[in-house]
Amino acid sequence: MPDLSGSNDAPPLAGAVFAATWRARTTKELFDYLSSSMPPGGGSLSTEAFESITAHILEANGASAGETPFRATTAVAIGDVIGR
Repeated sequence: MPDLSGSNDAPPLAGAVFAATWRARTTKELFDYLSSSMPPGGGSLSTEAFESITAHILEANGASAGETPFRATTAVAIGDVIGR
């Protein structure tokens, strides 16, 4: 969904359910999950596109931009950056 709320076929990517599910995982795990499962049914996006998508999801959950850009290899606990 445009507001990252999810649907019957996809879990929410923002809000309390996302925070509870991903809090103990790292930003790299989220990146890896997204890049291996999107888009559904095949195809692929560039690493840079997945970095932007991951950063957008983190921002939608309360993360603030840091001094260095998010990269695919960044591994920070999501609970430390989303502050929920």
